[in-house]
Amino acid sequence: MAVLTLILFAHLAQSVSPEAVLVGAGDLLTIRALHVPEMPERPVRVDDAGFVQLAMIGRVKAAGRTTQDLSHEIAQKLDAFVREPQVTVEVTEVRSRPVSVFGSVRKPGVYQMDRPKLRLVELLPMAGGLEPDAGSRVIVARGQGGAVETIAMSKLMNGQNTDQYWVYPNDSVTVPRAKLIYVLGDVRRPGGFPLKEDETITALQALALAEGAQLTAATKSSRIIRKGDEPNEQTVNLRSVLEGKTKDFALQPNDILFVPSSASKRTSIKIAEAAMQMAVGAVIWRR
Repeated sequence: MAVLTLILFAHLAQSVSPEAVLVGAGDLLTIRALHVPEMPERPVRVDDAGFVQLAMIGRVKAAGRTTQDLSHEIAQKLDAFVREPQVTVEVTEVRSRPVSVFGSVRKPGVYQMDRPKLRLVELLPMAGGLEPDAGSRVIVARGQGGAVETIAMSKLMNGQNTDQYWVYPNDSVTVPRAKLIYVLGDVRRPGGFPLKEDETITALQALALAEGAQLTAATKSSRIIRKGDEPNEQTVNLRSVLEGKTKDFALQPNDILFVPSSASKRTSIKIAEAAMQMAVGAVIWRR
């Protein structure tokens, strides 16, 4: 089995563990392979496509990988020519500054910063901006296993004090998705509706978000379906709540308010529509 030696030099503002260091396009690497004279020790630049060109084994993908992964692959490829090669990868010049963006953004992934630090409000547009279901906070993890900072989205959106919130190379930024409640069934706009941080909502408020019930809805037989360790269903008489005879019901995140349709109402509406058409036809005929 190949013996791997890993030497990591990360010229960054903060110290990070070897696993956290990513090689990026433009970085300068020094790759040493003991007992392999065909691969002399010399600096090699990662090209714009993210590859390095090495003797004996050709092009190897480097960008987006840790130096540990890279040294492992080089040793494996050299193993076809040299018994138990010892490979050392050293990052001697850092030109790449990766930062990861996850969660409720349009284009999650790893992005390269063009300077040693970047405002958080500049980074989010690089990831395509926020999804509609983005929550009300941003979580920034410094490096690998570093401090974690939670920032209220409102502080970023109001444009004030944005110089307080910076990201640095190897940081990880996560935008959690908002908690949702769902309104389904015979309503005008069924779907999921995000909740603000610490927001509570009632059944009637959720029905209003769905733009109300259809004329054919059986509001007396509505149900709240609650998921979790012990899923359960609860019948809700929305008609009685609307009339003020029954207290409104509080919903929890991920609850489903289901409003069924009434077969008798659908039939009555169809009969009324048919009668209206006949009446209009009779008026036209008399003319």
